[in-house]
Amino acid sequence: MKKAIALILIFSEILFATPAWYFGKITRVWNFTEGSFIITFDSTSLDNCKDKYVYFNNKLSQVQLQSNLSVALSAFHANSKIGVVIDKTNDGDPCYAMSIDIRK
Repeated sequence: MKKAIALILIFSEILFATPAWYFGKITRVWNFTEGSFIITFDSTSLDNCKDKYVYFNNKLSQVQLQSNLSVALSAFHANSKIGVVIDKTNDGDPCYAMSIDIRK
């Protein structure tokens, strides 16, 4: 019975997870692998992400990756705050970006 309840809770959490905004100033941008890059923030907003990284990878189209990298580099050089939309289910999971914007 306990196992059944645990499974229901796990699956309901996965089904009802919603994308969330994470905010901060970029402290690092690096080319992770071909067609992907990673950013880190100066804030604690990524503390529940694996390694405190935001991954931009092949879940996005090549055009989206290129424009997201352009936004990230612009924000990094301008020392501007950004927002990143991440859809994840559990603390400690990798944070894969869905979108990025620059904030004032």
